[in-house]
Amino acid sequence: AQAEAVETHHLRTVIFGGEALEPAALKSWYRREANQATSLINMYGITETTVHVTYYALQAADADRHGASPIGQPIPDLKVYILDAYGEPAPIGV
Repeated sequence: AQAEAVETHHLRTVIFGGEALEPAALKSWYRREANQATSLINMYGITETTVHVTYYALQAADADRHGASPIGQPIPDLKVYILDAYGEPAPIGV
C-alpha cells in the first residue's frame, strides 16, 4: 500500500517471499503506469530453511487469478521434486 502511494519510483524488481502470494492483491499495482517497468517475482521455499528454491515471474494477468500464485520453476542450479503423501513423485502438473 505504501509503495502504491509513491507517484514515481525506480524499482527494477520486487521479490515476494515468505507467505503464499495471492496475485489478485496486485491488481492495483498493475493498473498504475509507473509500475509497468518493474518485474514482480514470486519465490518459494520451505519456511524452515528460509531459502528460496523456485521462482515465478508474475504478469498482470496473474492478478485475475484466484488463490495462491504458482510456485514456478526451480532456480537454475537446483532441482525440485513434488512428492505425494507417500513420498513418491507426484504426476507432472500437480
